[in-house]
Amino acid sequence: MKAKLLFIFILIISNANAQLQAPPVPETWETDLWFVDDWLHVATVNYSFNSDCLPDYVLQQTLDFSTSIFGNSTQLSISYNANSQMTTSTNELWNTNLQIWENERRTDFSYLGNNLSLVEIYIWENSNWEISETIENAYNGSDLLIESLYKEWSIPLNSLVNRDKSNYTYTAFSQIDTIINSNWDAVNSIWIDSSKITYVYNSNNVVVSKISQNWDGNQWVNNNIEVYSYDSNGFLIELLQSNWNLNTGVYDETQRKLYTNNSDGNQIIVVDQTNVLGTWTNTTRDRRTYPNCQTLNAEDVVFSSLEVYPNPVQNQLIIEIEGNTTGVLTICDVNGRKIFTQNILNRINKVDVSKLKTGMYLLQITKDNKTSTKKIIKQ
Repeated sequence: MKAKLLFIFILIISNANAQLQAPPVPETWETDLWFVDDWLHVATVNYSFNSDCLPDYVLQQTLDFSTSIFGNSTQLSISYNANSQMTTSTNELWNTNLQIWENERRTDFSYLGNNLSLVEIYIWENSNWEISETIENAYNGSDLLIESLYKEWSIPLNSLVNRDKSNYTYTAFSQIDTIINSNWDAVNSIWIDSSKITYVYNSNNVVVSKISQNWDGNQWVNNNIEVYSYDSNGFLIELLQSNWNLNTGVYDETQRKLYTNNSDGNQIIVVDQTNVLGTWTNTTRDRRTYPNCQTLNAEDVVFSSLEVYPNPVQNQLIIEIEGNTTGVLTICDVNGRKIFTQNILNRINKVDVSKLKTGMYLLQITKDNKTSTKKIIKQ
């Protein structure tokens, strides 16, 4: 597992599940390879968390096949601002010869309000941090991401130059409809479409498939499709990928992921399989555990007069509270990041959650210096 892959993982940025809430960061992430007829443990990632239950340190160790001993591979340090937004991540690689950590890359994050506006990626060269690439994000009036512009450093020009970009469109329910990716033609100074992703939803506005196509210069040509399956709780249990067969004109099943979830809907086992001559064959397996800070605090107060419904919820969440109605309600994702806050002024309070991604959230009600926390499921 390369350091860059670890960096991408910690950001929890995945177009494959763009309409699902980002999964919670685990405390341990162990990776196994299918070897002959059994699983072989080859890598472990351990996460440490700050007081807000946000990951601030990550250590990856990998198996040395020659000695059968796990050794240091990559470590990542993360810092946040007062709004619990990631501001800097620094990735280091372990030098096995010198037995020391060495800088590899640093990423800085800038925000406009709650929106991630700029990502700056630096690489360590000649004992200095040198800019390597940037991502500039643009949003519409509803704070929905509409464009990500990727630039890379040009040594001959001594400046950042366009590389590629992604443009987003949305459904009436503020869910991603399409993503069109384009490459920059420096000779003609124009953008050329390269690929497109289209999401399909069921009647509950839950994503059920992702269709990928490539631009051949004249039309969009099918590339692959991913189909998502859920259990009765709305938890993802399978991702099935099929590639387009140009000869037969149909999709051929090629890969799949099988998910085992705990009672909170967190993925604890993920098995990757490849279709070999019609037989699903194991390739890799991830095993994950989660920190206690991501579960409800046993000391949280349970207000007998508090009602939250409907749960699961699709569009509007109603919170009824008796007695002293002055307080604050906060919605956090499973990683503890605050998404929404409003004052409680009435006995019946309504919250629009239609724009939240599918998944589990924590609703915190604070009044009279006491806090009650409830899990809510967004469908």
